[in-house]
Amino acid sequence: MKEKLWSWLFLTYITLYSVCGKGMKGETMNELKALTLNDVVQTLKYYNLKHCEFPFNVTDKGYSSGVVDFNKKQIYIDNELGGNDQTKTILHELAHAYYETKGIILSEKETDKVTKLTIDRYFKPKT
Repeated sequence: MKEKLWSWLFLTYITLYSVCGKGMKGETMNELKALTLNDVVQTLKYYNLKHCEFPFNVTDKGYSSGVVDFNKKQIYIDNELGGNDQTKTILHELAHAYYETKGIILSEKETDKVTKLTIDRYFKPKT
């Protein structure tokens, strides 16, 4: 059963990346913003977040510590993560899910930008 789930997630990821992986174009990239608490709550109304064992690499680029199943509205986070890695991964996958609810599939570069903006806004010490 686990093998079927991970095979299906891998195929979904590769399909979405190959079809939509180029992400947003032009000016839109500059409009990316940090997720707000409201964005997170609204996203979690549609998506479940589950911490689970990641038995093998789920992307063509190597190890992944989180993945979103857009069809099942499920976010999977590697249960071996902790601390800053866990926070970053959760925010990264929430960004994918949030923008999907808006009909936008972000590239990894775009998702990384949203994650960084969110971390800088809420998790960096104010000077």
